[in-house]
Amino acid sequence: ASGHHREMLWGLELEAEVDLVEGAILTDAGEPQQAERFLERAVERLEGLEKLLVERSAGTPRMLRGLRDRRCDALVSLAVNANVVLGQPERALAYFERAHALRQDDFTNVLLACYRARSGRAAEARQILDALRPSPATYYNLACTWALLGDRERALHFLERDLAENHGGPAARNRQRDWARRDPDLASLWGAVRFEEVLLTE
Repeated sequence: ASGHHREMLWGLELEAEVDLVEGAILTDAGEPQQAERFLERAVERLEGLEKLLVERSAGTPRMLRGLRDRRCDALVSLAVNANVVLGQPERALAYFERAHALRQDDFTNVLLACYRARSGRAAEARQILDALRPSPATYYNLACTWALLGDRERALHFLERDLAENHGGPAARNRQRDWARRDPDLASLWGAVRFEEVLLTE
């Protein structure tokens, strides 16, 4: 690709990255509608960039995979924002289905189990969970899924591991505690003494 062409592609990618960062900041700041707007724009830009690279035969398989992965992550963020903050589970499911179509790995498969559990398809959720190996990246969503399936002990176990292993500083742990206290997937744990004990563990 020519220098000008590379600059244009890099500029498009940078715009998408800025939207992703802005969406994350607005989510943390409690501005879900604004966050959704930026994240949706990032998804559109990443999809457009991928199509452009394919049309011009300018993208390596690794580059295209990277764009799809970032688009998947943006769609997952949109799904989480819709479910937890906006209280729109159907909208969340639509975002997630698009994300899972782009990538099937342990992280997205745990989320698939979570969505199946949320919609009352417990047997499907358990079948997905049986095939997974827990890892730090999946602990929180495993906690959510087991809570939805009514297994409070497993849910609390993975929530405790998430707080211990994935949130190094006090500020990060506090953000995750606040999130857990309003995540509807964990509603079956709210008010339990053990839930508060897990959240307050340093």
